[in-house]
Amino acid sequence: MKKRGKWLAAAMAMAALLTACGGAEQESNGQSVTPVTKEPVTMSVYLPKPQYIEDLSTNEFTLWYEQQTGIHIDWQIASGNQAQAINLMFASGDYPDIVMDSGISKLEQTVYGKQGILLDLKDLIEEHSVYLKQILQEQEDIRKGITTPDGEIFGLPRVNDVYHTRYPSKMWVNRQWLEKLGLNVPQTTEEFYRMLVAFRDGDPNGNGVKDEIPMAATSEVGPNGYEEFLMNAFQYYDSSKVMQENGTAIFTANQPAYREGLRYLNRLYSEGLLHRDSPIMDRKRLKNMVEERETATVGAVPALWYGIFTDVEGGSDRYQDYVAIPPLMGPSGLRQTPTYNNGRVEWSANITKACKTPEIAIRWLDWFYSKEGTLTVQNGFEGVGWRDAKEGEIGLDGGQAIWARLQPFGVMQNKCWMNMGVYYMDEKIRLGIIVEPTGEQTEQTMYQVTKELYEPYGADHCLQDSFFEPDQYNEFTQLRLQIDSEVKRSMAAFVSGEKSLDTDWDAYVERLTELGLARYIEIYQNMLDKTK
Repeated sequence: MKKRGKWLAAAMAMAALLTACGGAEQESNGQSVTPVTKEPVTMSVYLPKPQYIEDLSTNEFTLWYEQQTGIHIDWQIASGNQAQAINLMFASGDYPDIVMDSGISKLEQTVYGKQGILLDLKDLIEEHSVYLKQILQEQEDIRKGITTPDGEIFGLPRVNDVYHTRYPSKMWVNRQWLEKLGLNVPQTTEEFYRMLVAFRDGDPNGNGVKDEIPMAATSEVGPNGYEEFLMNAFQYYDSSKVMQENGTAIFTANQPAYREGLRYLNRLYSEGLLHRDSPIMDRKRLKNMVEERETATVGAVPALWYGIFTDVEGGSDRYQDYVAIPPLMGPSGLRQTPTYNNGRVEWSANITKACKTPEIAIRWLDWFYSKEGTLTVQNGFEGVGWRDAKEGEIGLDGGQAIWARLQPFGVMQNKCWMNMGVYYMDEKIRLGIIVEPTGEQTEQTMYQVTKELYEPYGADHCLQDSFFEPDQYNEFTQLRLQIDSEVKRSMAAFVSGEKSLDTDWDAYVERLTELGLARYIEIYQNMLDKTK
């Protein structure tokens, strides 16, 4: 009650401040932002090193937004393992005002919120936001998705309704090699195997040297890893290794069909069709492998999009050599691709108890949820980084476009907060980007590829991210760490042949049981039951 009283007093003070400001808007670069504070304020923001920003302190948008809002940001850039860094930061008791882009899960938010480390933002949103408040009133699924069963909101959402990431498991094949060898796009696992054999033995790059790598991939868990695309020809498989079917949680990495999928991967590995270092390879090495020679040497790569393994941001056109292929049909006739149904809403900002002016922090974040704020923070100033669409310009979905991007996305720059922070890119805005007639067309390509090749085979068995009971946090985290580690280690051993799928399989299944698999699935089942 005492804290609540402080918040109400702050709200009244903020209301008086805004009245004094008169709601006047300052304009610059064609943008307009309502001042957040009359007196300069400094807030600390903790986040991992941004992928596409040179220096947040000198960034053009950073400097402009500080001038407009009156808020200076003390950036605290974290490096290394983010999960460890965030846990150490919370354990230290030395908190920033705002935590951003740190991947704090619903479970962790609830735990830290119940401990009082993260503030409950429900009343602050109601009293001090404009754009986010409207979104939560109109979008019931978003409101429910960020609200705990007890009615608290410990984290602010980033809404990024990217159509092609709903079906992220894609395979890219060198189209020139297909043409050179007279091969059709493979439709089954057996045809894919024969294609890789042809890549290995047929000198498709034409240099007279047997230097072709039929298939290479990263060791990442998920769509960019070496297993997800191919495993789905045998059974449903996504990065969580837990699926739901008719309200029942099922562990996937100990099923008979999973074993058969491993046999297939072992067949590729043992015959030199899957690069031997794929189970340990990172993105940087994969990209170097694809890009390093004038003549292509890699035939097939599983990835969410071709920028994972080619240097699009560096200006390379090697990506043009690759074409996506549809999900493969497995021996049982199964043909599917996972539908990741919880990728629309992420949790990208939290306010800690160290923040002395949480109402100002909410106001500072709120503008990013407007159309103008979203497009500006992600692309740069209007007229330079983006513009409104003209009458008759066509969007990705074939309707009237809403906006056009004027600067390349996914490249290092210092004009905006590209791919950082909170924003509201709903399906309407995402599909409303104009279709460019010329130039590099990643957005259009990914939409068309996904619509034509992957959506028809979508399988929606993915578990929605949900709130667990806080008292299960330590237990669940430990179970997940041990089970995921065992699955990943054993998969690499089975695929490489270090372990036998005939003589070592039963021991692997028993080991999962010993690690507490039954309890692990029970917690998932309890979560599912509460979301019905």
